[in-house]
Amino acid sequence: MRTHDYLGSRPGAAPPARGGLTLLEVTLSIVIVAVIASVVVPVTASLGDAYVSAADTREAADDAAFALDRVVRLLREAPEGDVGGRIGIVRADANAVEFTDTRAVELIGTDLVLTDDDGMQGVLCRDVSVLEIGYLAADGMTDCAATPEETRRFTVRLVVRGVELRAAAFARVTIVQPGGL
Repeated sequence: MRTHDYLGSRPGAAPPARGGLTLLEVTLSIVIVAVIASVVVPVTASLGDAYVSAADTREAADDAAFALDRVVRLLREAPEGDVGGRIGIVRADANAVEFTDTRAVELIGTDLVLTDDDGMQGVLCRDVSVLEIGYLAADGMTDCAATPEETRRFTVRLVVRGVELRAAAFARVTIVQPGGL
């Protein structure tokens, strides 16, 4: 008696190739793709946030460096006062310094403002949270805040959008020695 295979295969022949995916295979593939996506998407999103944060920090550092450079230049070029070897300072405090030639730098609100020798004001930097100017004597340690015209070394601390920079500047005022050269 002869048996007939209703699936169309011959006895001893290889099983026929399937023409598609089963529901289980499709479901398993979707689950695997979803797991991979749940790992990759947050990492990709955080990379974008990290780039934006780094760009903001870099911009703040550039702004702070430019402003600090201008402030240090102003302090180095402090004019000579009425008494030889002293600095011509009109006003000196932790947030501002003004010289006898009308040049000045001060923190007004969150703007760091520079005044040139013509009296023209310009904003050096915005979003400044801290400007600290220190006034030190020739020994580099004695505080001269009470007698700023005796300052030989300035210290500056500037904080712009969380970026902090510090610098020191020596005044280039001609020091006159008593009794000649």
